[in-house]
Amino acid sequence: MTFEPKQKNKVPEIAVLCLFISAGVAFAFSAVELIPGQGFLQLLAMVLLCAMLFVFIRYKMTAFRYSIRVSQKPKSSLHHEDDEETVPEGGISYDEAAKLPVTAVPPEMLELTVDRRQGKGEWVTECLIKLTDIECCYSLPEEKEAWEEVSAKERRLVKYKYFRNMSVSDQIAIISSTPAGRVKIYLEKDGKLFSYLRAVAAYNKDGKKQ
Repeated sequence: MTFEPKQKNKVPEIAVLCLFISAGVAFAFSAVELIPGQGFLQLLAMVLLCAMLFVFIRYKMTAFRYSIRVSQKPKSSLHHEDDEETVPEGGISYDEAAKLPVTAVPPEMLELTVDRRQGKGEWVTECLIKLTDIECCYSLPEEKEAWEEVSAKERRLVKYKYFRNMSVSDQIAIISSTPAGRVKIYLEKDGKLFSYLRAVAAYNKDGKKQ
């Protein structure tokens, strides 16, 4: 299951154009000797140019891809290299799971990955969490109030936003455990991906109650 957000609006182009024009105006006025604060205007122009480059690289040259995939097979012990693979809960091996649709594989064997790519470069994994570590999953803005109530109790958690677009109306908000600690993760919304992650979060919650 894979979803790659696409550019949906012209906000990055407009922001780049506005920043470029503003930087040009600041440079132009900094060259006028009669205007005080020439150094400040030059500094402002440089800041605006840096902001323009950031927006261009971050929102025009950067792509994200969200994937649900089978986790890597646990490595065998050095002292038991010839041992047969232990079949996890669900009754299938990792080799068998890799050939099945993810919806037919137990969540214990799956992980959510967020990959980033600059231009036409190689995909690099930015985020990787086990599905069984997902604590909750909300749809924004439909569940904004419920999410804000939960989020208010977790103010100290680090936030990660993996957006292709500068202005994102429909989002998926997740709280999950990771090897580095619990975090908040924001993704652009895909209906199929959200429905699945929401079901997994409910599955995890029910499992902890038992």
